[in-house]
Amino acid sequence: MRRGLRAAGWVLAGLFAFALLAVLATNVLLRTSLLRRLVNAKPDALTVEYRGATSWIPGHLSFESITLRSRDRNVEFEAALSDVELRVSLADLVRRRFHTTRLRAGTLRFRLRERLTRQEATAARLARYPRIAGFADPPLVSASPAPPGTGPAPWRVVIDDLAIARVEEIWIDSWKWNGNGRVAGSFELLPGREARVGPARLEVASGALLRGDAQVAARTRGAVWCELPRFDSRTHPGNEVWKILSGGSDLRADLAGLEFLSPDSGGPVLSGGGGSLLARVGLKNGAGDVRVSATARDATVHAGKRTFRGTAKLDLLVPMVDFPRGNASLAGTKVVLSGVAVEGAPGRPWSATFSAPKARLRFAEGSLDAGLVGSLLDARPVVALMPAGLPRWIAKVLDLENLEVAGHVAAGPSRLALTSLQLVAGDFSLAGDYRSSPGKALGKFRATKGGYSIDFTVPGGS
Repeated sequence: MRRGLRAAGWVLAGLFAFALLAVLATNVLLRTSLLRRLVNAKPDALTVEYRGATSWIPGHLSFESITLRSRDRNVEFEAALSDVELRVSLADLVRRRFHTTRLRAGTLRFRLRERLTRQEATAARLARYPRIAGFADPPLVSASPAPPGTGPAPWRVVIDDLAIARVEEIWIDSWKWNGNGRVAGSFELLPGREARVGPARLEVASGALLRGDAQVAARTRGAVWCELPRFDSRTHPGNEVWKILSGGSDLRADLAGLEFLSPDSGGPVLSGGGGSLLARVGLKNGAGDVRVSATARDATVHAGKRTFRGTAKLDLLVPMVDFPRGNASLAGTKVVLSGVAVEGAPGRPWSATFSAPKARLRFAEGSLDAGLVGSLLDARPVVALMPAGLPRWIAKVLDLENLEVAGHVAAGPSRLALTSLQLVAGDFSLAGDYRSSPGKALGKFRATKGGYSIDFTVPGGS
């Protein structure tokens, strides 16, 4: 009996001594430069910085803060966490595998930016990009990436169970969200080679969305969720990950204005337009449906010498988006304009409704092919959009009311074709085509009133 008790005592003492040595060894590893040198052996691919590290139970670690930075040929990102508690598989460390079975943190700040070619790195684009300490600005794509297999193998980071009480910032390229949310999920990364995400879910309690300095939305609320199966980051660079993404969103917000839609140079300048915003997305393996509903009140559009003011309501329907095939159907999309006035033009405000029974967007070409139909309270919007110098009689269409319009739109980078256009009001009709490309624009139309008709061109005419 005594021998058994003595043996048990020695076993317990041995276990205690082992645990004590493990705790001491862990703290030595944390508080000296040993762990930093091990994890940061390839700082170009992965860097981990931390402060206030302690461990009182083997495999249980606490940090005041941890900052993880990583990059591959396509992107660079930084995840900054505070008040971190985690459980680590000590056995996995010898395999260059930082395996966290449970991670809890107080706050998160996340930044990600795409690496650019010299031509893509314009001053306007870079001004909206996040800065990431330790990585050069601008974030250019390396002309000569290191051949695979050179240097020590990168560390694999695996997080099985992650929960963060407060997400304060998510900044991806030009889009920045600041607010209050919480996130839970899982994550795996082998820098420059593999990655896996989720299932992960972000619950948004409040916040503001900006594009550069222009505020897009306030009081954001709802949820975003996603899952990416294990993938090779070299074969799915950048936007290629959309082809394998499953997830969705159910978000609401107050639309702050339309300034963010103004191009960096040239084109119309937008301002005002506060209202509401709803975004719902559902994807499975890169395919699914999208709906975005927005109301922009008292918006202003400065287009050349003309200034338009009014309210716009958009119901963007995407019954099928297919990232693997690179296209989306926009059938059913509808735009309603109301209370629109042209600065300096006489008469009451006008209204119009446009919809797209058929429409297809092709991502690679950046092209839109759509059939449009619409109705207008009167013809002043048509006249307002026409260039100066048209025949005087065209102004008479201002008297037309309850117009129906239809046509086909084919648009792409630097090109626009409006074909089979037809406008009808009573016994008046206007039909024709309009095409524009760099340095060239021409429209040919026929106007008919009763039994009389006349042909004219835009621009020009007599």
